[in-house]
Order: sequence, then structure tokens, then C-alpha cells
Amino acid sequence: MYRENFSIQNDVVNLPVLFTKISGVLGSRGDYVNYIATLVNAPDTLFISKTPYLPVRITTESKSILKKLGKEFMDFINPNPFIKEGKLQFDNIKSSRSYRYKFLRNDMQDYLLRKIQELLDRDIIKGSAQDADKILDILLGLNTDLLKTIQKFDFTQNNPKIVYLQFTGIPTSYEDSVFLAFISLVGFDVVIFCPSGYQGPEAYYQDNILQIHEIGDYDYDMKIPKGIYWGFKKFVAK
Repeated sequence: MYRENFSIQNDVVNLPVLFTKISGVLGSRGDYVNYIATLVNAPDTLFISKTPYLPVRITTESKSILKKLGKEFMDFINPNPFIKEGKLQFDNIKSSRSYRYKFLRNDMQDYLLRKIQELLDRDIIKGSAQDADKILDILLGLNTDLLKTIQKFDFTQNNPKIVYLQFTGIPTSYEDSVFLAFISLVGFDVVIFCPSGYQGPEAYYQDNILQIHEIGDYDYDMKIPKGIYWGFKKFVAK
């Protein structure tokens, strides 16, 4: 039995997913934390409580230096480009010595690369055309445990989930914003909790991919109680 609204049309898989941000706190802090704990304790859930989740990569200054080197030099050091005229070059990517996804099934490798292409084609991330190389670099660097989790799931049945906490005043990183949009396209349900209501990954989106719900008063000083970690599933990122 396929999950509700799952379909395949013209060899394209349509996966119903939830990608939402919950701003504010409804009720008491205790009720709010208990609700998050309930979601995190659901099977196959990645809990991200310490951010940024992904390492911050190339800086704006370094990126501008690379641009100044010129296309001829970049073509010389990388004669088999990963992206050409906005399209991923699957063969070049897969044959690269730095490619980390070779252990995945071929169909899963292609699926992930197609989802990266979809992210670029839909122009979900601001500046996708200019920053396609950076986006690709981020999404080809996901950790092995997460990739194994992606491969083992049957997305026609129960989809994996991510609970992401934005509890500090530190803006969500570009890298995390790219990751969350991508992983939603892959088929994960993603819920972001932001008690302060501060802007998060949506700062980098120009697509309405992220649904934002205002549920209550803003809480600017909320902390994650240490006890919230007790009993959580193995698949936890702290």
C-alpha cells in the first residue's frame, strides 16, 4: 500500500512531503518541548538540535578570488566540469575521485543527482544560477550515515523525518538552508521549530517551498532543556 498521494507519472515520482516552519510558542514551554520530543521519538527521525548542521564551506571572499582566476584557468584545473550550461554532468561527477556517493546503488545515485538538478532548475535558492557550483559542493558532501539512511528507506511507504531546532538568534546558515530544501525534495518531512520567530532558511529561498505557520507568542529566551535528549532515537545529530 503506497502512502497517500504518492504517484508516478511519466517516469517522474511524486512524493508528498511536509516542509514547514513553526514560529512562536503555543501554550507553556513545557508543552512546547514535550510536543517536540514526541516528534523526535517517532521512528526514522533525524533530530538536529545544534546548528549549523553542515560545515560552513567556501567564503564569499574565496569565492570571488576563484571567479577572478577566470574560466580558462578553471577549465584547465577541471577539464571535466560537473556543471555545464546549468546541467549536471552525471558521468563527470560519478567518475571524479572526490565523488563520495559511489557506495550507493546506481539508481539512488541518479535519484539524488536528479534532485540536485531539480533544486537548480526550480531556482529555489536565491542566486542558484551564479552559485550552482557551491550548491553542488554542499550537496555532494553529505555524511555517510545520512546517505545510508536515505538508501534504506522505501519512500513509497513511510518517509523519513527531520526535526530542526532554530533556538538561537544566529541566522540559519546558507549550507543548512540548501540542505533542508534539498532533503525535502528527496522525500523527507522537515519541521523547523523557531520559538523566536526570527527569519531562518527562508531568507535564502525565492520559492514558496517552505510553509511558515505562526502558532503563538514569540519566546526569545527559550533554551533546550538537557533532559530533552533522553530517550531519543539513535539517529540524532547534536
